[in-house]
Amino acid sequence: MVTYSPTKGKVYALLKNQANSDDILKAAFHAHVLLHFMNQSKVNTLKSVQQPDPDFAPVVHELESRIAESCEMVSTSYGVFKSRAAEQGCRMSESLLNPGRARLCNAHEEVE
Repeated sequence: MVTYSPTKGKVYALLKNQANSDDILKAAFHAHVLLHFMNQSKVNTLKSVQQPDPDFAPVVHELESRIAESCEMVSTSYGVFKSRAAEQGCRMSESLLNPGRARLCNAHEEVE
């Protein structure tokens, strides 16, 4: 399960206790897709506003729409992602992502 915090602008992936490496990888993939959709939504909204609001927070129906879009995208593209990664030599079963330590960071975040 993934969720988005509008106040922090971050996506969080929630994992079940028995999460295996594929569950963790799929959650990280889904979180990245949702973060991309939310960032695109923010950019598009700011472009259409004369004076951008620095405290931009998406409205609830927009958030629900983006989450639904991300679920659809993940269901259609996760298998392709895994196949292409395997073709390039990545062994997804050996991802060694620890549920307690796995973190997905936005590469475009500014360091404070």
